[in-house]
Amino acid sequence: MNKGVKTEFRWEQRLEDVTFGESGIGKRGKGNTVGQHWDKELSSKIQEHQAKWNDLFQQTQIQSQPELSLLRKIVVQFNIEYLDSHFPLYGYMYSKTKESPKVYLWQGDADAVGWYRDSSSGEKKYVIVDWKALKETVEFWNKNTDAYGKFLHQCLVYARLLQLHLELAYLPHILIIPINSFSGDQANPALFYGYPEKCKEMLESFVWSAKLPEPAQKIKGKQPLLNDITARKVDENTLLTELFSKEAKVSDLLEEFGWHALEVTAAEIESEWSEKDPILAIF
Repeated sequence: MNKGVKTEFRWEQRLEDVTFGESGIGKRGKGNTVGQHWDKELSSKIQEHQAKWNDLFQQTQIQSQPELSLLRKIVVQFNIEYLDSHFPLYGYMYSKTKESPKVYLWQGDADAVGWYRDSSSGEKKYVIVDWKALKETVEFWNKNTDAYGKFLHQCLVYARLLQLHLELAYLPHILIIPINSFSGDQANPALFYGYPEKCKEMLESFVWSAKLPEPAQKIKGKQPLLNDITARKVDENTLLTELFSKEAKVSDLLEEFGWHALEVTAAEIESEWSEKDPILAIF
């Protein structure tokens, strides 16, 4: 991600320092093990306390659970409520311009999906939540190359896939929560509530689909069947009268598709006869 785009992301970013040491020290260490522990515990808490966050936060038991304390801090400071964890997302992406585009499959689980409520307007929007257990979080957003690299890229794809499946008119927000695995009681979350135009243009330069696209049927651009024999993908809104020439014959069509003969049936008429005549209906 170039410097200009990174700067624009900072304009659309709300950054907070969160300390939840009053609830004890969470899992500490390095490597994948500590990250897997935080992911498992946070996911478990979300599943256990769905739709009961307000009641839960009034209880004293949260004081001894650093994972719950972190979740509460996010709810309070960012106005985000958790809907689900390990939310599965998938979809296909391919170019709009190429005649035979290469199809990419994106598949994975978002760490969590939530509701973000704007404190001034009250407007609610979906948000992709992603947590990362890292040794250093104090300067994460300034020095870590993954901050605006693979971490943000992955969440952008998840946001686009959630938009696809829910048919949203907007890209969901993104909340990335780096958790300090050295101290075990600090986090440096950032909420992205907007996106640079270049990123949105890049996302929309591809076709996104929940279904595997079928390859286009190909026909040879021979005359006199076709008007224009330029090799191209034909827009589905093109009129047949624009595609096929006036001199084209059924024999040209049969030759192109390798058909023996062509017969047109009056399906509607046959159906009406069958309903009126019980004898015909038997057959």
